[in-house]
Amino acid sequence: TAQRAYSRSSKRAKSAGKKVGRGNAKKREVEKMRRELDSKVRIKDQSKKRLGEIEERLSGYEEAADHIRNLRDLRSRKEGLLVSLGRSSEAKVKTATNAWKVLIWAKAEAAHREAEGEMVKIQNSKFAIDTLKLALERNREELAAWTGLCTHCEQPIPDTETHREKLKEKIKREKEEIRALQGESPVEMSVLSVTLGDLSKLSPPHGTAEVLGDADESWQEDRSTLKGVIEKLEKEESRGFEGGIDEDEVWGLFEEKGKLQSSIRGLEAKIDEMRQNVKAEELEVKKLLGAAGDDVDHSEARIVETMDRILETIKQTIAQYWEIARSEVEERASEAFRNVTNAPGALTGVLIDSNFRARIRESGGKAIKAPSTGQEITMTLCVLDALRQTSRVEAPIFFDTPGRAQDEDHKKAQLEYFWRLRDHQFIIFPHSGEYRVDET
Repeated sequence: TAQRAYSRSSKRAKSAGKKVGRGNAKKREVEKMRRELDSKVRIKDQSKKRLGEIEERLSGYEEAADHIRNLRDLRSRKEGLLVSLGRSSEAKVKTATNAWKVLIWAKAEAAHREAEGEMVKIQNSKFAIDTLKLALERNREELAAWTGLCTHCEQPIPDTETHREKLKEKIKREKEEIRALQGESPVEMSVLSVTLGDLSKLSPPHGTAEVLGDADESWQEDRSTLKGVIEKLEKEESRGFEGGIDEDEVWGLFEEKGKLQSSIRGLEAKIDEMRQNVKAEELEVKKLLGAAGDDVDHSEARIVETMDRILETIKQTIAQYWEIARSEVEERASEAFRNVTNAPGALTGVLIDSNFRARIRESGGKAIKAPSTGQEITMTLCVLDALRQTSRVEAPIFFDTPGRAQDEDHKKAQLEYFWRLRDHQFIIFPHSGEYRVDET
């Protein structure tokens, strides 16, 4: 009995020792996590301090900031419109290859119709002549083989001479009709066929005039829009800056401010996560060290430990998928954004951070700061479409007034992109006048 009690005590001691070892190891991990947490907090505090300094320096520059933002936006629009105008110019040149036919056909079409009418007349005359020739041949044969009997019933005809005279009159009348029909058209059918063929070569493809008109209208619209943007840009540039404000310096401060705000949001989310992890690990340390010498049933602790492992595995799996989904959403949103923006050279896509906050990416790879309302709306629509594609959820997309604060070019590109979707619905709830609708 004593031996069994000693054995049980030894086992409990060994179990307690193992718990203490695990608890101390976990305690060292917690201390390391606390140091990392403190480092993140210091970085956040430094970032907030720098943000406060920038905001103080930018105080009073609100009007200048709006002016700079307008300049940057107009320059970006100008660059995009130059690309659009180049495309519409190329389309106009390509469609103009048949423009000469449209001009010539305006005069040649009447001659072509007249030639077609003459051809129909000749064909009708030829048919009538052939019919008369057949009738003439039958009457001649009947007169030549005259026997006094009816050719239909083979009965004797009472007044044979009168019948013979009628046949002669028919033959004479048919000859005169044939000569009259042969003299109606002075043009040979073969000559007329060649003429019709030559005139048909001058006929432009069906709808050419409409295509030319649409291409010219598109070019005129692009040209007019670009001219308006250039005029606005020149007007903004002529305003200048009061007090010797350095545009690049002020804009650089605004960009740094935006980066710091984004960094601080990310740090705060990370710090919250780290604090929760530290708290969970501290509870684990207390459970291990606090129970080291207790004679208790540890089945509940084992269940908790197993559940903790399962939860940790789920957390890691979610984190891995989160990053995969973030990368895929960023790629798809960038592809959509390049399709709908009118400045793909300047604005190259969308950046998605670890918290799925989206920003517009410029050609240098960095996120632009203080984007226009229209750019933010466009980016939001692209991110929604990317989320739909990545989630593989088969459901319609609902857009509430997606064209607000956007110019006609962006709205046109936006609709053209979503029209290309196959086997999917997108539903727009626009306000009155947001889109132009052609009446049919």
